[in-house]
Amino acid sequence: MSERSTTHDRVGLIRGNDGQISGGIAGMRAVWLEWLAPWESYRTEIEDAIDAGDKVVVLVRDYGLRAEETNEVMLTSAAVWTVREAKITCIEFCADRATALRAVGLEE
Repeated sequence: MSERSTTHDRVGLIRGNDGQISGGIAGMRAVWLEWLAPWESYRTEIEDAIDAGDKVVVLVRDYGLRAEETNEVMLTSAAVWTVREAKITCIEFCADRATALRAVGLEE
């Protein structure tokens, strides 16, 4: 994510269900590095992006492999991205898609 597409003082990041919030580009980077630490390999595929006004629900499928494992794991989840004045102001990662859709007033 480029610094031009975000606001340094307004980006909020909520990690999954634990509710921990980190702010700014540095906070987002720290959370991602922590999330990726146990994985030998990790990738995300975007399945859909749903316009919900000033929010976008991004439906993803994540794949990861830990060093001690032989099988890749797969997780379907979503994130709610809030955009104001062409800048990302908040990213809320949700462990399940239903939670993300409900957050913007939609249903599966």
